[in-house]
Amino acid sequence: RALAAQRLEASAWRRRAESRMRDAVGEQVDEVLPFDRPRDEKGPDKDGSLRPHWLAAYKRGSHSFEYEEQTYQVFFADGRPATPQVCVDFVLDTFERAAGSWYVPRGERRQRVPGRLDIDSFGIENRRGVLGFGEFAAEHAELFEVRKFVGKERIQFANRDAFFAFIIEHKEDFRAGDVLAIHGIKRDERVHQHAILLEYTDPITGFPSGLADQMKAPRRRSWEGIMAEAPKRSLLYRARPTDVHRELFERAVRDRRIAQRDQLVAAALDADRQTLLRCRR
Repeated sequence: RALAAQRLEASAWRRRAESRMRDAVGEQVDEVLPFDRPRDEKGPDKDGSLRPHWLAAYKRGSHSFEYEEQTYQVFFADGRPATPQVCVDFVLDTFERAAGSWYVPRGERRQRVPGRLDIDSFGIENRRGVLGFGEFAAEHAELFEVRKFVGKERIQFANRDAFFAFIIEHKEDFRAGDVLAIHGIKRDERVHQHAILLEYTDPITGFPSGLADQMKAPRRRSWEGIMAEAPKRSLLYRARPTDVHRELFERAVRDRRIAQRDQLVAAALDADRQTLLRCRR
């Protein structure tokens, strides 16, 4: 019993980090952040074009920006940042938001709250590409544990029975927080890559069932929902954040709790002041 308690305590940080990750996914799903593809563009050639323009407009204090004679808003109607995302953006934004990093809403001094995690600080050259991120993760074993799927493991989803049989047989290779990359030919007969966040595994069977991704909008989806769009795709790699992130997430949780406590204290003091003023009257 004591050993079980020690194991639970040792893994408590991971459960807290996974909880924050799920919160961050939920926030993005609720915001319906736009996919980074110019309006009316049919293919992927200009994917990723909007975010640099959005960021420049955000920093200079604008409420909109122009791209190819189309107007895009910097904020949603409720004031939250309407930050364009490609699939890898969604995954890394989730990690950073879970650690307290994100852009402040309209009406406040424009800035990106640094939080406890900034992927850019590690010197990543291409944080927006599936292959580029995969190379970075493989070269930084202190940050990510990478497992590449090769040879017979590259089972196309079109062979559903074999695909799911492989995942079931290797379910221990999957854990909440994993970045999963898929690769293969889509309907346009071009090779595409896509990044998926594994949000949770089934607590009973261990099957990696809870997936989240950005395609048209952030969504929580199933293997079927994602892979059936292009069944010639297969698993390419898995990148797992290492325990080096533990202190980052632990600090983020502490910072969040301190901020919540300070807000409660400030609200209580304000209520006391209002009560005192009413009494004096």
